Parts: sequence; structure tokens; C-alpha cells
Amino acid sequence: MKKRCFNVASHFLMMAVLLIGMMVIVPENAQAATQQVKFIDGYSKKPTTDQMINGMVNWYRIKLPENWKYTDKNVTIKVSNKSVAYLEYEKSEPDGFYLCANYDVPYNTYKPITVTATKTDAAGNKKVATLNVHRYAVSCVPKKKTVYAGTTFKLPYKTITDGKSGVKTQFASDKASVASISQTGMVTAKKAGKTFLMVWNEGGRAELELTVRSLPAMSKAAASLNIGASTKLTLKNLPKRTAVTWKSSNTKIATVANGKVKAKAPGKATITATYKLEGKTRQTSCVVTVNKPKLSQEKATMSLRTSLTLKVTGASQSVKWETSNKKVATVTNGKVTAVGLGSCKIFATANGVKLTFTVQVRSNEKNWKVVTRPGAYQNAMDDYFISKVRRNANGSITVEGYFVNTHKYNITSFDYMYLAVRDSNDNLIGDYKMPKFGFRASSYSVNKLTVTIPANRVRKDYDFVKNPCTFDYDYVFNYRW
Repeated sequence: MKKRCFNVASHFLMMAVLLIGMMVIVPENAQAATQQVKFIDGYSKKPTTDQMINGMVNWYRIKLPENWKYTDKNVTIKVSNKSVAYLEYEKSEPDGFYLCANYDVPYNTYKPITVTATKTDAAGNKKVATLNVHRYAVSCVPKKKTVYAGTTFKLPYKTITDGKSGVKTQFASDKASVASISQTGMVTAKKAGKTFLMVWNEGGRAELELTVRSLPAMSKAAASLNIGASTKLTLKNLPKRTAVTWKSSNTKIATVANGKVKAKAPGKATITATYKLEGKTRQTSCVVTVNKPKLSQEKATMSLRTSLTLKVTGASQSVKWETSNKKVATVTNGKVTAVGLGSCKIFATANGVKLTFTVQVRSNEKNWKVVTRPGAYQNAMDDYFISKVRRNANGSITVEGYFVNTHKYNITSFDYMYLAVRDSNDNLIGDYKMPKFGFRASSYSVNKLTVTIPANRVRKDYDFVKNPCTFDYDYVFNYRW
């Protein structure tokens, strides 16, 4: 019985020891705790709980909390979704890892993930570091676009995030002179050309290739037409099968049909083409000037037997010419010839418009002041002085002069006299040899002599009023003391 009792007593003693032990252990296990710590940014060396991954910043260096190594058996690292992002390790850098994106996963199916590192000590206490990984993106749909100059539109881009706010988006144009873009994404097409519009944020970059075309414009901004003439206007850069409405601001001056303009009367008219493009009604125009027939000159003073030619501009039809007095001036195809002294009008009718040219015909002659007096002319340089030359209505030339006898002897008769009129270049205008003319001259006398050169020996249309002339003469005479 004592042994049994001993056994019972010893059993109760052991139970008591176990209970006391349990009372000691259970409280100790209940004190095991989890402590939150932070990863370290591998570049800034600052604690981090968030990281963005993208095509611009990949293989991002993340360091474990201080004195942690991924090679430690009590350190575990987990990624919530390895199909989205994964970790790469370098043996030379056991204190951290590189965060990498899996670009096979489309942005629009991406969900946020976390990287969790846990370190457990012998007592069961845990230290946990959590990294929230985000992924952003931006895209342009379509990738190419064509617009006309003057068009404004919002860049068709889309920002893709995993729900995190505060994503900053920026814009730029490769050629702002072709198309500019504001920092709100509004595009303004300026002139014809090509540029790339870029949009980017922390997660990536996208671009739109933009082609800017010139707006449809009239083939001519201005046109000049004579009455009765026509021209064809078209619109450059107009898309096929675009309807166009044509209109003239004044149909009395110019009409238009399907772009064909016809001039009706002198004046100006604006031809307008109206069309619809990109939902907007637009216009382009051409200013048409219809010319009034005009003479090259309206009046002139002409010398007898001279000619001038009139021209009519602004006429699309043949010109009809008339003279008010054929005895003063004649006209043929615009060539006016002065045939008599006086004045008259020359009429030109073109496209129903009558034009008038007034001509005044004057004598075609040139005068020189000649001082002649009787007496001794021992110092005379010449013996024949010209005082006047004139062209007559029949085309002949009359030369008036004075013969001075500078000798003591008397001239009884002339066998002939030769007279030539020349221009300033010594080219012959007219000449004449007058045989045996009745003329006498006493010693130291002055006599007037008039010589007429027939029209058939005279160059036509020489104007003595405007042009200079010189003379040659020769004669043979008989004399007695």
C-alpha cells in the first residue's frame, strides 16, 4: 500500500509540475508578435511601401530591411501574382532584389499586386515588409490621323492605371509649327505637314502620327478677265465626291456655273465656293476683275504726215475703228495717220464699249532764225542759209532759205541746185536736184530761195517738230564782173 500511495503521490507531483510548466509556456507563446517594417528604395535609400513598374523604369532595385538577406533561412519573400511581376536576384547583392514587369500581361487586365518579405525568429516573432506594386500605361488609338489645317481636337489617348490616383500626364508635339498641343491634350492643326504628338506618364509613352492637309482652296485667289472671256476655277485639296455650291456676288459683272466664270461687264465680282468638311460649312473665294476696254492713249498732238498706232486692252473681241474726219486723220487697224491740219476723233468699239481718241494735227515744220542783210560778206562762212523746213499735206518737203552773194560779181543764172535733208544720224530724209532755175543775184545781195522736194523722194512720217535735221547743198552758177 505504501508503494501504491507513493506512486499516487509521485503522479500528482508530476501533474503539478506539468501544470506549472504549462502555465509558464502558454503565456510565453501568447506574446509572439508581428512587427511591420519597410523595404528600402535601392536608389534613394529611403523607406518605401509603394513602387511603380513600367517600360521606362524596369528592374527596379529594392533593398530588404536592414541586416536582412534573402539567403537567410528565416526570410521568405512572396509575390501575390508572379504573372504580373516577378523578382530577380543577384548573388553579389543578397540584401535585396530587382522588381521586374511581365509585359505579356495587358495593361487593361492588370490588377495591383504586393511583394511581402517575412523574417521569423526562434521565438516565433515575425517582421513583415510589404511593397504595393503599381503599373500605369498610356495609349493612343488610332496610331495615325489626318486632319485639315485649322482643325482642333482632343488627343485620342487613354491613361490606364490600377486605380491609383495622381498620375501626371504630359504632352508634346514633334513639330509645333505643324500642330501644337496644350497640356490638356488639345491639338491645333496649323499648316500642312506631318508631326508626332506624344503623350506620357510615369508608366509609359504613346504617340500619334498626325498628317495635316491644307484646307481646300480656290485654284486662283484673283483673276482678270476681258468682257466675254471665261476661266475655270477649281478647289485644291477637296476630297472626292464633296459637294460644292458656286455663287457670284454680282451676276451682272460675272457669272459662274460649276466653277466656270464668264465675264459680262466691267467691274469686280467675288466668286464663292461653299462646301462641307468635317462637319463644318466652309468657304473659299476668288476675286474676279472684269476689265473695261481701254485705249493705249486718249489724246495726242501729231505733226502732219506722221503716224502712231493705238492699241486696245481689255477686249476679247475684234475692234472696230472709225474716224470723224478723214481729211484730218485716217485710221486702219489702230494706225492713225495725220493727213491734214485740224482736229478730229478716232473711235474704237470693242465688246460693246466705244472708246474715243482725240487728235490735233499741226504743221510738220522746223524754223531757224537766220539773220541776213545786204553788204559786204567777206567773213561769211556759207552762202546759203536754211530758215525753215516743213512737210506738206501731199508728203512733199519744202525748204525755205536765203542765198547770200558774198562776192563782188553778179550771178546771172544757175545751171542746177542740189539739196539733201538728213536726220541726226546722217541718214537721208529727202533730196532733190533742181536744174536751170531762174534766179539772179547782184553782188553782196540776199535772196530768198524756196525748194520743194517731191513726195516720191521723201522718207515718210518723219516728224520735223520732234526730231533734228541737217542739210547738204550744192550748185553751179554763171556770173560776170
